[in-house]
Amino acid sequence: MATANLDHLALVFVLFLLHLLVPGPNMFYICACAARGGRHEALCFAAGTSLGTAAWAAFTAMGLNALFDELPRLVALLQWAVGGLLFFFGAQAIRSAWFGSKSCAVRPGRRGRRAVLQGLVLTVANVNELVFWSAVLVLGAGSGVAATGTGALDDPVSISLFVVAVGAAAFAFDGALAWLAGSRSMAGPLMRLRPALEFALGIVFCAGGGLLLGLL
Repeated sequence: MATANLDHLALVFVLFLLHLLVPGPNMFYICACAARGGRHEALCFAAGTSLGTAAWAAFTAMGLNALFDELPRLVALLQWAVGGLLFFFGAQAIRSAWFGSKSCAVRPGRRGRRAVLQGLVLTVANVNELVFWSAVLVLGAGSGVAATGTGALDDPVSISLFVVAVGAAAFAFDGALAWLAGSRSMAGPLMRLRPALEFALGIVFCAGGGLLLGLL
């Protein structure tokens, strides 16, 4: 098996940075978290999305996407678990938007942990991430990856450095958005939009969970 060197992974990393600059739904999710729990919760959500992004990078770099074909029952179990979590988070967000934050009060520490888990689950559930990472790894590593037939890389040191760099870049980008969304200048407008943002976030979560659970 040919080894993809750091030059190959550097190209993939550059493609990932360009991918980060494309406007996506994360800005909306982070604003919703900032409206609900301020800068701290938005930063926790950004930490979750960066962990999810790093997980996808590691998952595809090691060729574990082949498990989709080899272990369909495990994949179905994970799909149900992630779908159930998304549906639960969506129901919580809709309830909070409908009844107000006081009726759904959660301790600050638990809010932070919940936001990290939400960001992680939402990113892991995003099939577009699998498509993106599979495509750029093959493109970036060239024949070294294509020759394996699985898209796997076989250099643990390069993979480790690559995954850490991806996670750090994702947190730098989403964390900057979270920091801005939690600023004083944004606090007033976001608080006024909080019910609408949280309701929309709940709908997105429920829709994603419903798709994974086969309800939609």
